[in-house]
Amino acid sequence: MHGLLEVKCPYSQMGKSVSEVAEPFYMVKDHQGTFSLDRSHDYYFQVLGQMALAGLSWTDFAVFSDQFMIVERITFCEQDWAVARPKLDNFFFSVLLPY
Repeated sequence: MHGLLEVKCPYSQMGKSVSEVAEPFYMVKDHQGTFSLDRSHDYYFQVLGQMALAGLSWTDFAVFSDQFMIVERITFCEQDWAVARPKLDNFFFSVLLPY
């Protein structure tokens, strides 16, 4: 089974702990202390769109720093895609395609 890899390296945040970097940006921490991608952040919709276009069922979303590395496997969600697709279609046809 194949998937994707999306890597984010917040260079401006080098030297900071995972808590200092993750929460103000695009990661959330659950009650067990595990960090994951915020499902309302643009990065989630980015990887969702990539999976849909590539016909793949998962993405390993990695956040890498000199202090830590987080890797979360995100699986494709049909319900989220049904909501996101019209927005991504609009962005593509209205913003990207004209250029």
